[in-house]
Amino acid sequence: MKILREVDWPEVRSRYTCEHRGGSLSDFLNQLERSGEKYGHNWAEVLISREEALSVRLPPHDHRPSPKLEVGLLVCCAAEIFTEPVLGNDTAECLGRIRSHRNRDFSRTLIFLEFCDDSLRHLDGLHRLLAYAIYGLTQEIPAFVCGLPALSASSRLLE
Repeated sequence: MKILREVDWPEVRSRYTCEHRGGSLSDFLNQLERSGEKYGHNWAEVLISREEALSVRLPPHDHRPSPKLEVGLLVCCAAEIFTEPVLGNDTAECLGRIRSHRNRDFSRTLIFLEFCDDSLRHLDGLHRLLAYAIYGLTQEIPAFVCGLPALSASSRLLE
């Protein structure tokens, strides 16, 4: 993970709002703020590699009738669940969200993560991460991460 710079909560909130223009934000924004508060709003803008993106731990996720994703499941494992042909139309809502990111430039997207227990945990961007994994993309992904240990902007983490 390449740490680019420290960022403050107002910038995180603003960039979150831009990423979700047109969507309903309040519940997720409140969750993001609570996660940041646990770490004194210690946020950093980073670039994560494909390997790091595939190793992000996911929260529970349940767009019924899609398959339920258990807490802590890795992005790479969740991507396998959503590419199994046996799922068919049962995954329509999630697959629609995933497919909407198929041709997205992931170097210009943004996900939100938490660094906890020496691993990255998803806060926002589940369908974007799944699309990245399923479609085999490889570029680094920009992310805002809360809870990172204090490091200089040129530091590398989790190498």
